[in-house]
Amino acid sequence: MTYEVNSKLEIIIITYNRSKCLEKTLLSIFGSEFSCFKVTVLNNNSTDNTIEICEKFETKYSNFSAITNKVNIGANANVMKAFEISNGIYSWIICDDDEFDFSNAKDILEVLIEERVDLIHMGAHEIEEWSPSGVFMTPKDLMKNGYKYFLYGSFLPCNLFRTTSFYPTIIGAYDNIPNMYPHMPFVFDFFLNDKIIYVSKTRIVKATMSGQSYNYIKWFEAWTNTCLLLPKEYRRLAFYDQFFNTTNFQLMKNFALLLSKQENSWIFIMKLFSILNGFDRLSLLIFLPIAKIYRIFKNK
Repeated sequence: MTYEVNSKLEIIIITYNRSKCLEKTLLSIFGSEFSCFKVTVLNNNSTDNTIEICEKFETKYSNFSAITNKVNIGANANVMKAFEISNGIYSWIICDDDEFDFSNAKDILEVLIEERVDLIHMGAHEIEEWSPSGVFMTPKDLMKNGYKYFLYGSFLPCNLFRTTSFYPTIIGAYDNIPNMYPHMPFVFDFFLNDKIIYVSKTRIVKATMSGQSYNYIKWFEAWTNTCLLLPKEYRRLAFYDQFFNTTNFQLMKNFALLLSKQENSWIFIMKLFSILNGFDRLSLLIFLPIAKIYRIFKNK
């Protein structure tokens, strides 16, 4: 079935020095029913053969184009540039190295055509069953039914959205670039205002988490700072959504070992304490000096 709705969606792929992954992603898109939409590659000044790959697709597909930044502006700044340049009624910003399965995506196309919602969730990590799915719900109602809204929403390509709906949160998004999640003020807005979203019937995109350029402590601090953007009553809910598969005891022990590696980490610890529940605060207070002593003896 052919959908004459090219202006409905612009797919923007952010990329840097992963030409093989990029080519695989482009082949996947152009081999699917999403091939009728505009596809733009936002190349962050790659030094490999990314430009050659893009030129090959430009000669074959009239709805494909590539933009190469004059300098590498960083991954998260490139995400914000993608938000700005999209001209589709809807936008889908994806990464070059994730996995896509368009074999059961007709429900997404139908929702796009009808413009029924401002946000569609398309998939994320394969760590949990994709459920509930094929439903229109508010984020709060989804979470009551076991959906990991903050975890999945933190994965940028999960979110296919009405382009103009992002604009009210764009300043907050720029401000959150240092915390690796520039799009989360937008995701938070849907949660706080009980906006209806659609969850696809199947995972269209799966996170591979390959080639990350940051360590765990930087991610941990970034996610903590991002959760602090929420009102106090919801910070804890968002924070713990990332750590669902570990017991709280094990989690606090891991946090203590992690924090014991850092010098002058008290400011961050105070931020963390403002989010944790009472029992976990106590556990972390007990574990921190033990972890410090452990590090001292281990380094002798």
